[in-house]
Amino acid sequence: MQELIVALIGLFAVTGAVPLVETSSALTQRDVLQRLPEGYNSLELTLQPLLDYDSDGCYNTAAIDPSGRTNPGKGATGTPQGQCRDRAQLENSNAYSRKRCNNGYCAVMYEYYFEKDQAVGGSFLGGHRHDWENIVVFSQGSKVVRVAPSCHGKYNNAKNSFPLRDKHPLMVYHKDGAGTHCFRFANDNDIAHPENPFGAFYRSPLVGWDNWPSVDLRNKMLNAWKGGVGPKLDDEFGDSLKNAAGNALPGFNPYIDS
Repeated sequence: MQELIVALIGLFAVTGAVPLVETSSALTQRDVLQRLPEGYNSLELTLQPLLDYDSDGCYNTAAIDPSGRTNPGKGATGTPQGQCRDRAQLENSNAYSRKRCNNGYCAVMYEYYFEKDQAVGGSFLGGHRHDWENIVVFSQGSKVVRVAPSCHGKYNNAKNSFPLRDKHPLMVYHKDGAGTHCFRFANDNDIAHPENPFGAFYRSPLVGWDNWPSVDLRNKMLNAWKGGVGPKLDDEFGDSLKNAAGNALPGFNPYIDS
């Protein structure tokens, strides 16, 4: 309970939000993985996106708990949001980040875990257990200059102009037409009417690359979802930053830290 109070205090500090009245939860706390404690570099927190979630999709939640238990995910059956859109799942979420800075630019990748990704209700067709999507935020000095949300492994929707609250990009996890889910930029209606149970764009407790409880725990999570729809924070980090940057950041090297 104490950890939840701390997480909500952090939410209000970033968003200025007041939560909605709590409703009964379909899941008990024991059905949901406990999130990891927060730990981050100051830049990672400064640029962290604030999220909302369209009503036809899951909430991101914890991929691994402090004991090393990884999330078993949910089968892609029922409705696209079935059994993965409960307040307890969002309360126990983490975002996982890694930064890279050189030649006047910094890039921070934020990875989010979802227990399933499903396009069609009542069928496993067009869906799968487990989903990872990321958002890459680029800064130059104190200015956010580019935001690149992943969508089915690509960054075709990256922009150099985007909605911000302070320096936090405002993003929505949504169903991409007839397909599965990915991130998009928030529009005016999204900003005025958030659809998550807190009634405000949400900041998941952040776990930065250098601030995990242990390297072994970090490696266990990465190895559990290596390749495919897994997080792009390790072997695929440089290539992903290259694709997210495109030609918009002259001089930025996606493969080195300096």
